[in-house]
Amino acid sequence: MFHKKNDRDELTEMPRLRIARLDKSRSGRTLCYIDQAVLDNLRLSTGDIVEIIGRKRTAGIIVASPADRGKNIIRIDGIQRKNSGSTIGEFVTIQPTITVPAREIELGPTKEIYNIKKQADIIRGKLVDKPIMTGDIIEIPGTLIKAGLEDNPMNGFMSKLGGGEGGGGARRPALGPLKVIVLSTNPTDRVVRFTRNTRVKISKKIVNLNSTGKPVTADDIVGLDNEITEIKKILNLSLTHPSFAENSKIEPPKGILLVGPSGVGKTLLARIIANETEYYFIPTSLTDIFQKYQGDSEKRLKQLFELAEKRAPCIIFIDHIESFAPLIQKGMITNAWYFEHRMVTLLMELMDGMHHYRNVLVLAATHNYDLVEPALLRPGRFDIILHLPLPDLNSRTKIYQLYTKELPLDDEVSLEELAELSENFTGADIKGVCRLAIISATKRDKLDLQNDFDELSDDEVFHAKLNNNDFLIAIEEIAKRLK
Repeated sequence: MFHKKNDRDELTEMPRLRIARLDKSRSGRTLCYIDQAVLDNLRLSTGDIVEIIGRKRTAGIIVASPADRGKNIIRIDGIQRKNSGSTIGEFVTIQPTITVPAREIELGPTKEIYNIKKQADIIRGKLVDKPIMTGDIIEIPGTLIKAGLEDNPMNGFMSKLGGGEGGGGARRPALGPLKVIVLSTNPTDRVVRFTRNTRVKISKKIVNLNSTGKPVTADDIVGLDNEITEIKKILNLSLTHPSFAENSKIEPPKGILLVGPSGVGKTLLARIIANETEYYFIPTSLTDIFQKYQGDSEKRLKQLFELAEKRAPCIIFIDHIESFAPLIQKGMITNAWYFEHRMVTLLMELMDGMHHYRNVLVLAATHNYDLVEPALLRPGRFDIILHLPLPDLNSRTKIYQLYTKELPLDDEVSLEELAELSENFTGADIKGVCRLAIISATKRDKLDLQNDFDELSDDEVFHAKLNNNDFLIAIEEIAKRLK
């Protein structure tokens, strides 16, 4: 049942409820189990819809929880916690709301899925009556997805490339959960209810999510604004306005090489470019291309470029290109040497022939510039080489701010001083410092680290503040690893 507006207007003060763990058997259904006493006070009951307001907003279907009477808590699952920007032990506000039927909803998948049109009907059936807001993450069980490593977005594309006889081991589709993010709803800017008449639009682009569950954007990286702007300008020239080549008789850049130490943000920058542009994005690495039988690896690489042409305008991202196309060493000729030579030669041929693959650009990354085959760095292949610097003092301070903004810090902690002590640290190193500082504080709080944080009982939730010593211990540990 849904409350009328005049009912809601009479409610003056919305309660702040502490988040508690929801049993996994009840997760995935947008349910929020709320203290019965709170519901009585708000004249709400099971089946009503509320907005859950933390650092972000989401919605949930109320289930009265008599067992929690007087505890002033709300039990929601991990997805809802991400959607509200909150975690166990933190407080959220609930607010009664009225939902309207969604006319259309656009979803962005986080994995490649099979037969988008047919699966849109399946997805619709599993979302009926769910309250939804733009920006929500939704987990849809029983979806045909590309099988493979969970954290490798290239698996889906590789399945396509390897199809047919002698394709080199194409993976079969797997039935499993698919996380999608709600990109837009119609009507907009309110809680909508999914119905059997809701039109489902599924984006062809794979959405990359950051650790908080939001799509990665330039806000997730510090100190590389100039590089992001430069890459976008080049992409605009090469992919959006290729007629430049016809008018000037000079071909636009075919490749961009990102160079920088491990952890400086090369791969993250590529994911940001993928999310913040409209171009199709195909990430790959040597492990995605390499096949057991001779000739299959070359076939996959060629098919990769053919797929990019079909999806154009398209970016092919090759991570760790120093292992994909290493410097061809003189000396003993081995099977490995033959393989490397064939792959490097084919990649150069494909890039030289990219006038056949219109509106395709290769973006690559390396942490060891000296190990990349020099022939690839000649004009006409990787024309643009961007060296990503280590973060300076100001950038390191901002990185600490980025990773600690949701952490409980003691008043004595100075992020500027921590940044000064973290000279030559990359963004990944600073993230590691924050992680170790949490572990140090957790040990002081006598929390059992063997437990999954989502499985902790309410009285086990970590509440200790991180102090200066926690960070100093962590910085010392990371510094040892960098020597």
